[in-house]
Formats: sequence, structure tokens, C-alpha cells
Amino acid sequence: MVLTRRHLRLGLYAGVAWVAVESVLFWLCVNAIGFFPTLLFLALKGVGGFFLFTANVRALLGQVALRQIHHGLSKLGGAGLAAIGAFLIFLPGFVTTLAGLALFSPSVRGGIVRWAKRERRGSARDEIISLDPAEWREVGPPKPIRKPRAPRVPKPPPPA
Repeated sequence: MVLTRRHLRLGLYAGVAWVAVESVLFWLCVNAIGFFPTLLFLALKGVGGFFLFTANVRALLGQVALRQIHHGLSKLGGAGLAAIGAFLIFLPGFVTTLAGLALFSPSVRGGIVRWAKRERRGSARDEIISLDPAEWREVGPPKPIRKPRAPRVPKPPPPA
């Protein structure tokens, strides 16, 4: 996938929207339960997210250690997304918590893994093609095209 200015602009808009939504949710929570209970909730959520994150990273590293090297990391999609979800729960905020909880759902993780595999298969045009020296040759500049010559007519012999 190639990042364009459009992608960067969308990322900027998403970042601004995320800050705005987090601010509104924090304000609503403070109005509903108070300032210090909201801070206590966010602190306890962060501690719980930290413990979830360490447990998921430990499980993820255990899976990496138990797999043979030729399988690579392709089979760790679900466990890796669970670790990312735990990290999102660890981060302060309400939207990140909802996104992290969504990543603990097997259907959401499966959908993301299927989307990533489909995106990977569709991006074959971005792959590098390697050729052996026997499979290619250098082509120089094109030679100019010559006009065909008129056929030569033999000269008649001189009169005797």
C-alpha cells in the first residue's frame, strides 16, 4: 500500500476527530460521576490494561518461541491483535478502550486478519521481481530506421 497525501489528510482528520470525541466523552463522564471518580476509573482501566498487555505479550512470545522458524509470524494474527487490543485498553481514553475491547472479539480479529490477507494478495503489483542474469539482456538505444534503397540496375556495356 502506498501512502498518498489523501491518506495523510484522512489520518489528520481522524486524529483531530479522536481528540474531539475523547474530550466530549471525558466531559460527559465528569458531569455524570464527577472528576475524581473519572480519574480513578481511567487509572484502574490503565492498570488492568497493563496486566492484560503483559499477559498477552507473554503468550505471544511463547507462541513465537514454540513455532519453527520456517512458519514465520504469519500464524500470530489473532494473538498479535489481542496484544494490540490490550495495549489500547492500557492507553488513557475511552475510544481506545472501546477499540481495544473490540479487538478481543474473535469475529473482529478474524475479520481484520482476513482483510489483511486479502490486501496482501491484492498488492502483488508492488512486489520486486528478481531475474537471473540468463533471463534478461540490456537493450541499447533504438537504431535509426534506414530507407530501403532502390534496386541497382546494372550499367549497359559500352558500345564497341
